[in-house]
Amino acid sequence: AADTRAALEKRGIAHVEVLDQNVTRDAVLAKLRAVKASGDDDFWLVLYGISAPGRDGKPAFQVRGPRLTADDLKTALDAIPARQCVFIGTSDSGGFVAPLRAARRDVLAATAEGEDGQPRFCEAWTQALSANPRADFHALAAQAAETVDKQYRDLQLAQGEHARLADAGGDSVLEPPFGETHTAAASTPALGGKISAKGPLPSEIKIENPK
Repeated sequence: AADTRAALEKRGIAHVEVLDQNVTRDAVLAKLRAVKASGDDDFWLVLYGISAPGRDGKPAFQVRGPRLTADDLKTALDAIPARQCVFIGTSDSGGFVAPLRAARRDVLAATAEGEDGQPRFCEAWTQALSANPRADFHALAAQAAETVDKQYRDLQLAQGEHARLADAGGDSVLEPPFGETHTAAASTPALGGKISAKGPLPSEIKIENPK
């Protein structure tokens, strides 16, 4: 979370706040309701932790007390007029993608629905963001997916996580490389579109395996 905060500040996002230490559903929703943004602003929401279906079978994020559901997030995010990038960096996060998809919102999940192991994707995504804070959201996702794929191949393990992304205004959920022709990071913080050839290639970024 600290690394993500630092990278988002370098990206130029004016106000970055981290909620932790026994955070509750009400605390998260109160912060989202308090967001002051216009249609010209960029708003990012990043969740790290654990997700699992609630008793109703719908995706929910684990917090102290009642869980934070996909419906909770959709209602709160729909009230924010800014362009949005949402990253659900949790186990079993794929179920959030379809409910949160919207015309002005990119939604990235670290795993496909039902994949409940703790994903490597979160660390890979955070390090990609730290290496190039102004990269395109789709390019960051593609870089992280490529890194995770290589880690599993190098360790000769069956890959138990497969990130998913719904781009703003799109009508389908994308698999890696998320419609990108290559994963070179862009030099501008656009929410989508074509990727500039500028910036480091994934092969040029060294990310150590987690210990």
